[in-house]
Amino acid sequence: MTASRSANFAFLAVHDPELDGLGADAERFFALDPDISVVRLRQFGERLAQRAAARRGLRAIPREKQYDLLRRLEDGGVVPESASQPFHRLRTVGNAAAHEVQRNHGQALALLRDARDLAVWFHATFGSDPAFRGAP
Repeated sequence: MTASRSANFAFLAVHDPELDGLGADAERFFALDPDISVVRLRQFGERLAQRAAARRGLRAIPREKQYDLLRRLEDGGVVPESASQPFHRLRTVGNAAAHEVQRNHGQALALLRDARDLAVWFHATFGSDPAFRGAP
């Protein structure tokens, strides 16, 4: 098993160590370059959505856009509205950060919180402890 890289995302390593790694990267780049942090969070959201789809047996569609995957997850009842909104924020803000310099620490911090909330939702939904809430 890979050593945990993030206290906030370590519990995801049992599902996919790369999720822990992307969360850790986003935390590490936050102070130095919030745009890179946001791009990593977008990648985190993409991977988390793909893992949710796989857990529910939804077939992968090559080169499917994140928006379309999220719609399939929402329509299939896999992603509740409480998780849908943070997923879409990671997607839209991540797209903007990838295409233009923003250097917005407040926005990056808000997305880190969204990603953490999604991580807890995923672990509670697809892990062995439906009551999981994570450490503060």
